[in-house]
Amino acid sequence: MDILISSNLERLLYHISGEDDAFVRKCMSELTENGKYTVPGEILNLIKETFCAGCCSDEDTKQTIGRVFSKRKYLCDTHTAVAVNVCYDFLEKTKDNTPIVVASTASPFKFSPAVLEAVGDESAVCQDEFRMVDELSRVTSWEVPAPLAGLKDKKIRFTKTVERTDMTDVVLGMLGIE
Repeated sequence: MDILISSNLERLLYHISGEDDAFVRKCMSELTENGKYTVPGEILNLIKETFCAGCCSDEDTKQTIGRVFSKRKYLCDTHTAVAVNVCYDFLEKTKDNTPIVVASTASPFKFSPAVLEAVGDESAVCQDEFRMVDELSRVTSWEVPAPLAGLKDKKIRFTKTVERTDMTDVVLGMLGIE
């Protein structure tokens, strides 16, 4: 989940730099212009003292989804599974026994192909998203969230694919602005 430019990152830099908005602007400007920025050593040290980071592969993500579902009957989405995997690694590495809370904000049904594979039903992965959502519900006994289930019977409103370079003109046209 490398989202590169996150408002949370700007907020972190702002607070950890002593609310130095000029520093944050400089970092964000460098990121836009060069694709990266470097923080001074004292800021980096503060970040390292406060945070621990980790990552995991797609395969580890799927294994974590399967493991959590098998052991706890909780169905993780892919993003939550990365967080859980990093927590497991952290606890194993540090032997820390402080309780950890992982805030899950996405539905596993949004990522049906990966989650289906993770819970052991690779044969159900197909091109039909709604079939996979239904199969995930059947396999796990988890109910499909109503807003997602309600999409199945909706008429498709947008079918046009737009090149990135044409996006501004298309949006202005849709809005009736020439």
